[in-house]
Amino acid sequence: MSTTELPIFEQALLLAKAMKVNPDLVELPLVAEGESLFAIYQDSNFSDRFNGVKELKTATYKMAIEDISMGAPMLAQSVIGLTFKENRIQTYISPHGNSISGNNVFSISLKNLVAFKGYRAGISDPVADQLINSGLYFLTFQLSKYLEL
Repeated sequence: MSTTELPIFEQALLLAKAMKVNPDLVELPLVAEGESLFAIYQDSNFSDRFNGVKELKTATYKMAIEDISMGAPMLAQSVIGLTFKENRIQTYISPHGNSISGNNVFSISLKNLVAFKGYRAGISDPVADQLINSGLYFLTFQLSKYLEL
C-alpha cells in the first residue's frame, strides 16, 4: 500500500515522525502559514506526563487533521480539546461561544478571524483550499513536537 492510499491521519503521523527524527525536514514557511489558521491552547498545569494526556492529544489532533482535510466543517463551528472534570481528562467538542464543563486542558480551534469571517459572510466553508494544505502541515508539525519514537 502506498502512502497516498493511507488515511489522512496515518499519512500525517508518518510525516510527524519524520519531522521528529529530522527537524531539518520542517518547512517553516508552511508552518507559519498554517499557524495563521489555528489557535492552540495548552494549560501549563497539565503536562503531557499527566495520565492519558498524550493519547487524548493524539486523538484531538486526529480529529482536527481529519476535519481540516475536509475543509474544516466541524472546526468552523466548534472547538475541540481536552477538559479535566470528574477527576479525569476527557475529550470535548464545544460549539463556539459555549463554555465547557471542567477545566480546559488543551484545545484546537480555528482562529476567530478565520472562523467568523466565513460565518459573517454566510460562507459554510471558511478555509480556502490553498490553506488546507498548510493547515494540515501545521497540525502535523504540532503533533511531531510531543511524539515519542
